[in-house]
Amino acid sequence: MSFDTGLLFWLLLLSSSSLCFGSELDIQCLKSVKRSLIDPSGILRSSWKFSQDGTTNSICNFMGVICWNPDENRILGLSLGSLGLQGQFPRGLEHCTSLVRLDLSNNSLSGPIPSGISWQLPDLSSLNLSYNRFSGEIPVNISEMTYLYSIGLQHNKLTGSIPGKFALLSRLESFNVSDNLLSGSIPVALSKFSTSCFSGNQGLCGVPFDSCSTSYGDYSIGIIGAAVGFVVGFVGALYISHCLFFLRDAPALRLSHT
Repeated sequence: MSFDTGLLFWLLLLSSSSLCFGSELDIQCLKSVKRSLIDPSGILRSSWKFSQDGTTNSICNFMGVICWNPDENRILGLSLGSLGLQGQFPRGLEHCTSLVRLDLSNNSLSGPIPSGISWQLPDLSSLNLSYNRFSGEIPVNISEMTYLYSIGLQHNKLTGSIPGKFALLSRLESFNVSDNLLSGSIPVALSKFSTSCFSGNQGLCGVPFDSCSTSYGDYSIGIIGAAVGFVVGFVGALYISHCLFFLRDAPALRLSHT
């Protein structure tokens, strides 16, 4: 066997081995996701059927599974929106090593967004968790997912502030956190997005809303004014009571001197 033929054979073997290994990881990923979610409608249960004899079914035909190529079981995206799914953020997604799109929108998922989401899904370009019941703070390390161009977190129960490090997401073209319980200032880098992307969060301030400093200044002035008013009123009351006491006792004092 010539050197060129041997090299070509080795590359083909390596490629097929890599695809097989990648396929096994993707299958492991889907099995973990299926186990970790509550599926009242039985959609995943009826569609995501794994063979029992060790052979590999084509996961590319599974409901909501998008593959890079129909001839290989490498998952590009999971589109699991509006399936009535319950539970918390699915486990095992780190095994979907080629995943770039994740859509879990319009379900009944709850609990926190995992703090380790950046290492679980480092290559993600689109994240849609909207219209669920996710709570807790937005993980700061989402800012490390530098391929993200779309983030949808609207209509959840997220609290805390929008991480300032989101300024690092230079590819971000779509961003929505409306109708949550967020507070604090909106990072300047996100001020390019419209008001509707932040509405429904009573505690948010800054562009495109009112300036945080103005609101805080007005609040401080109000507090200081109330304090000054209390002190002035207290001193005035003491002065008046002292005058009344003096006027009341003045005739008695004059008589005692006569």
